[in-house]
Amino acid sequence: MMKANWYYSHNQEYYFGPYEIREEALREGIADNPDVATYTALCTPGKFYAKVFDQGLLAEAFDEINSENSDPDDDECATDQVTEDQWSDLARVLNAAAQDWAARHKLGVWKFEDVSEEQRHEPIPAEVA
Repeated sequence: MMKANWYYSHNQEYYFGPYEIREEALREGIADNPDVATYTALCTPGKFYAKVFDQGLLAEAFDEINSENSDPDDDECATDQVTEDQWSDLARVLNAAAQDWAARHKLGVWKFEDVSEEQRHEPIPAEVA
């Protein structure tokens, strides 16, 4: 299981890390570029969502793939004979396989939380330094 970690950013878009504590992330961010603001964010693991298949998407993809092999004068699509229950079953099987694949490869996502102005380090203006 992944644990929460701290990251730093200079633009709140790209984050660098991980670091075990916020102070370490902030210190590294300031050292990386002392002339710009440094933000920190607590990153916690989230659930990798691999449920990407649905009936409509599958029917459209199968129709397109099979249109090359069907009679061009026939208006019937290759998948017209597939029932709604069969599409649902196929979507369930493919989504389960995608979740298993993600777990097997230890794929995960991170949620960036606890980013606020209070965690911001402003650069020191040159005339003050």
